[in-house]
Amino acid sequence: MISSTEALRLANDLELAEQNAVQMPVISAQIEKMSFQDAYAVQDAWVNLKTEKGGVRVGHKIGLTSVVMQRAFGIDEPDFGVLFQDMVYESGANISVESLIEPRIEAELAFYFKKDVALDVVDINSLLACVDYIVPCLELIDFRVTASTNGQSRVIVDTISDNAANCAIVLGDKKIPLEADLAWIAATLRKNGVLEASGVSGAVLDHPVNSILWLNQKYKEFGRTIKAGEMVLAGSFVSPIPVSKGDKIEVDYNQFGKIRCSF
Repeated sequence: MISSTEALRLANDLELAEQNAVQMPVISAQIEKMSFQDAYAVQDAWVNLKTEKGGVRVGHKIGLTSVVMQRAFGIDEPDFGVLFQDMVYESGANISVESLIEPRIEAELAFYFKKDVALDVVDINSLLACVDYIVPCLELIDFRVTASTNGQSRVIVDTISDNAANCAIVLGDKKIPLEADLAWIAATLRKNGVLEASGVSGAVLDHPVNSILWLNQKYKEFGRTIKAGEMVLAGSFVSPIPVSKGDKIEVDYNQFGKIRCSF
């Protein structure tokens, strides 16, 4: 298991990489046989560092929820990270790219909770009973860890350490009814007017609530819970699309509205 000193050192490197918009070396190249537990220890150290600097936690994100992405990383489960208030934007936002490194945008659903989720909640209906409302959203991901160092490629433990590549969230302004067919929410993503990606929410573990159920069970290992007032991003159901300065994004969620942002 990685030491707390080493986890903090890597957390500080991640913080500097983010602040300076310059990627740090591959973390897994620095830690022999780095485990998922090691990676989450680094993530925790970085999250704590941000909190100590005044960052306000507002929820959780789940990543790598599609079979295709899991196969690409050679894993068989998603990952998770922590969301902060300064990551949240409203539709129509103009987001600066000056502080970004390798940004990509995704389409997903954001669940807001009115009740704490008990760790024994294991079915969709019981979890939805804890949900206040759902809105479509975009997630902007970024990578503070370089793609390769001395021939060793960035792998899943690097992304976990990097707070699951969290960067920003753009929220829609139209709520999705809890009684909607949540496995068939469709989205089309256009960049500069060109269709780049499309998908339906069932691509997230067959149903986006399954993703949150996975997180709730995973939290048993970490002594955490999903709390009232928090949000959870359930995972993208379109491929991540690179963005750069001058790009304009529009994601159409059909009857649940459109989300727009620019860079």
